[in-house]
Amino acid sequence: RRQGGDWETDRGRGGRSSTSTPRRAVMAAPDLPIPCGAARGRVRDVHEAATGGLPPVEAWPERPVLVTMRKEMDPQEVPVSTAVEIPVSTRLFHGTVKLFVRVEAEAADDHRSKDSYYYFRGRRRLAGVILRGKFKDGLRMDSVYAGNWFEAPIRMMKQRGIVLGVIRRLLPHLHLGMDFIAAPLILDAKRMAVYAHHEACAPTCGKSLSVDEKTDLLGGFFAQQARSPRERRAFLRKTGLCFREDHVYEFELYQDKVNFQTYDLKLPLVSVNVGSILGGQPMQFGLRLKTSGGEDEWVTPRFSFWSEDLLRQRQVLNST
Repeated sequence: RRQGGDWETDRGRGGRSSTSTPRRAVMAAPDLPIPCGAARGRVRDVHEAATGGLPPVEAWPERPVLVTMRKEMDPQEVPVSTAVEIPVSTRLFHGTVKLFVRVEAEAADDHRSKDSYYYFRGRRRLAGVILRGKFKDGLRMDSVYAGNWFEAPIRMMKQRGIVLGVIRRLLPHLHLGMDFIAAPLILDAKRMAVYAHHEACAPTCGKSLSVDEKTDLLGGFFAQQARSPRERRAFLRKTGLCFREDHVYEFELYQDKVNFQTYDLKLPLVSVNVGSILGGQPMQFGLRLKTSGGEDEWVTPRFSFWSEDLLRQRQVLNST
């Protein structure tokens, strides 16, 4: 597990970045090349373990995609692209999550949930997450990261440096390493809402397919007037607030860069398949607590986004 050290930058609405500097000294993982030959055996072992509990593709309820939750060793199938809330509970968090993955129109079938249609209608996003719940132990907001933590290092390919360089320019708040892609939750969330416990228990709460920005309960700067997501990011990037245990928090995260069905990454003027770069490993969503001295700790279980195309890429990589 990776030890502490974090940094934060901010991105305004529309994907344009604002100038920012590290909040404190970084302990970033070095961006060093890993020879394909050295990593290949490790990747094969990881894939055999990671996909051992997956059902046959023919049994996937949302074929050609499948989302699994990994809390212990074995992955567990979870609903995707529906308003159904998935319960999540750890020592540090208790709440629910909803996951959405866009699927090509020709791959969709008649049983697909109408929630998926309404969630993606008129939007460019390719995948989204709505997380809702209570944090325990008064965690610092800037210490909770959302993202991907891979079992094996990202493969060294000629496109890798180009891809990572473009990602850094498009998403400057991301923290990139040899085996992780993550960002502070409070900066990566497109929308954030804070409720008193009794407000969040209303019957309609949690059934929506979106989150409205509502941060007045954070007090001070936020209590003066309604703040935009951009104002929230800019302020929290410089202020060390903590999650309160008597508040319920909602976050909406989404991205329009990686297609989780084909694993194509859309870049300016070009499209790159990241399935090979990741060594056939799935993209993920999860929260981890970054610490300065001890080991990092999972705040939520890890959710993995599988697809038929990704499994085919994995089989090709493992056969070479």
